[in-house]
Amino acid sequence: MLTLRQAAEAVGMSKPGVLKAIKSGKVSAEKNIRGQYQIQAAELFRVYDPISRVNGNGHEPVNPEGNENSSPSLREETSQSGSVNASYQVELDGLRLELAHQKQLLAMSGETVIDLRQRLDESQSQVTQLTAVVAQLAPPQSRKGWWTRLLGG
Repeated sequence: MLTLRQAAEAVGMSKPGVLKAIKSGKVSAEKNIRGQYQIQAAELFRVYDPISRVNGNGHEPVNPEGNENSSPSLREETSQSGSVNASYQVELDGLRLELAHQKQLLAMSGETVIDLRQRLDESQSQVTQLTAVVAQLAPPQSRKGWWTRLLGG
């Protein structure tokens, strides 16, 4: 999950620009317990292209001293991306487990539906049989005519 600032930096926009996209419904986001927006990276990149850290030559920008890894911010970004990747992997593993559980529940509910349909069919045939028996046992009632009922006879 990305904060509003991280999302803005990832796509080269301003925080108000990303916030406007969220409020207009262009990008979906959730608020955490502190009331801050949390944006899924996939959701953000669905709408906006990520900016690359590549210069015009197609190479990563290099430190003036020539040592790419000596920059503290570059080391920090590398460690952050590693932790982000690890957190995405943990989230992915959790979603896979949840999906497997949901598939198992779906299979069980399918079996339950089949069982209940069989029971319903059996009970419907029993109701039909019992209705026929009751109809044979009850003597037919003669219905009085309209004039007889009207005149009280």
